[in-house]
Amino acid sequence: MTFPLYQDLLKNTSEKELSEPEKDDLIKKIKKVDEFGHELIYALIRSYQLEHEITYDLPYESKMLKLGLKFDLEKLPNRLKNIIVLFVDKHLQKMKEDSGDLTKVEKNKIKK
Repeated sequence: MTFPLYQDLLKNTSEKELSEPEKDDLIKKIKKVDEFGHELIYALIRSYQLEHEITYDLPYESKMLKLGLKFDLEKLPNRLKNIIVLFVDKHLQKMKEDSGDLTKVEKNKIKK
């Protein structure tokens, strides 16, 4: 079974290691993502895990908390981190569009 969002993000990312400022920026952005976005982040992590045949139940030493799973960014493979960066940027942009917060200039940039 394929997950089209995962496949699209996978082909547009690399194994590049994130710098410390990029990691910090990603953590800040993830906090802004809505519940649906968090669910998709988990689906992306799980898809990556299944594709690489890692067999333990909770992916990448995540921890189960009362409010859901908690992931340590340092435990995720570089490629997966890059997938999440790309997804979070796109999802935050979509959230912004949906809320009507975009100016006409920003909307024109998206269309191009």
